[in-house]
Amino acid sequence: AVAGVLTGVSGGILRDILCNDVPLVFRRELYASISFVAVIFYWLCSNFGLSLELTIISTLIFGFSLRLIAIYFGLEMPKFIYKDDDEQSASSKDES
Repeated sequence: AVAGVLTGVSGGILRDILCNDVPLVFRRELYASISFVAVIFYWLCSNFGLSLELTIISTLIFGFSLRLIAIYFGLEMPKFIYKDDDEQSASSKDES
């Protein structure tokens, strides 16, 4: 599972760096978490005794569908914003 997520995430980072773009995984989009869910789906399919071909094809469709749903509906990872930090950073910028 870890190797699958690392391969997917590092490939995406390399792609974005070569395109001179901010890597997608460093933004709020669902990227690495979807690949981890797809790995769990693969594991479940293989434990239920599905053939290797059917497991691979269904996992690809499942992961791709999740990614499309996340893009279409604008699903993102939660953002952690602390009010104290924002007020202090805003006041320190005003004083400078």
